[in-house]
Amino acid sequence: MIKKSVAKRPLFLICLAAFAVGVVFTLAILLFGSTGELWDWAIQLAATLISATLAIVVGVGLFRYQSRKADEAKGTQLLTALAGELQSSLNILNSEHRTPIMALNGQQFGTAILMRLPPLVAEEAARSGVFDAEDTLILSNLVREMGMHNDEVSFLLSIRAAPTTPDVLALVSKELNQRQERIAEQCTDLLQHLKSQDIKAPPTPTPR
Repeated sequence: MIKKSVAKRPLFLICLAAFAVGVVFTLAILLFGSTGELWDWAIQLAATLISATLAIVVGVGLFRYQSRKADEAKGTQLLTALAGELQSSLNILNSEHRTPIMALNGQQFGTAILMRLPPLVAEEAARSGVFDAEDTLILSNLVREMGMHNDEVSFLLSIRAAPTTPDVLALVSKELNQRQERIAEQCTDLLQHLKSQDIKAPPTPTPR
């Protein structure tokens, strides 16, 4: 389910290299200790290498820490915005303002919510790279469902006043209502999961 994905890539190889340099240098001192100028130069060189390696470890570690924190902040912002978008879509789908689906002869084929749903944040979250493969798949499926929903809404809005066979109206109306039920269920499940991570959606406005 949706969660903030944080990469855990320890600096194992760099730390191992620094440790190896230190061990080799220590063994060299124990085995070949000397007071000559050449050995003084070797000590300085080894100290420089160890210092440079440690500087790399600290630098890369700091960079990854900052990147991880930036990803966490971005993930939290996206999840908060996503919760608001999901709640907005759920409010639309739970609205009582349903439009009758009628043919030109007056025959009615039920009612439907003929309002488009906004998948903007879900699309951004799916493309962000902050979430893992499973979460990205969930978001992509939701975006696809919303896109097909919006296409069906546009189709119904365009053919209501045009000569259309009753079978087409009945079929599209039925598919739209079924899709809206699936999207409402997906939104509800995602909102519940986000709530478990202390990501709360804005309260539903009270109808006036």
